[in-house]
Amino acid sequence: MARVRAGSKLPVKFLLTGAEPMVDTQPVDCTTRQPTGEAPIVLATPGYSGVQQDGDLYQINWSTDASWKGTCRAVTVRIPAASDAIAYVDFH
Repeated sequence: MARVRAGSKLPVKFLLTGAEPMVDTQPVDCTTRQPTGEAPIVLATPGYSGVQQDGDLYQINWSTDASWKGTCRAVTVRIPAASDAIAYVDFH
């Protein structure tokens, strides 16, 4: 799990070939990494101007919220596949 200062801008980078991703985030329990019940918030969808793309490399500059201090969140790259890619972030 990555540790990030709440309220900072976090570059989310990933490689993806042949699909258009949707990226979202939602709060998770810091120990179990299970969602806390809040619905995901969409960070980017196909065609969103905040997504930078260079070939198969994607980047989203995620502006995190200072109120997330002491919480954890999952960032999910949703692609048309059997499973999605998930990264976990611990805010301090």
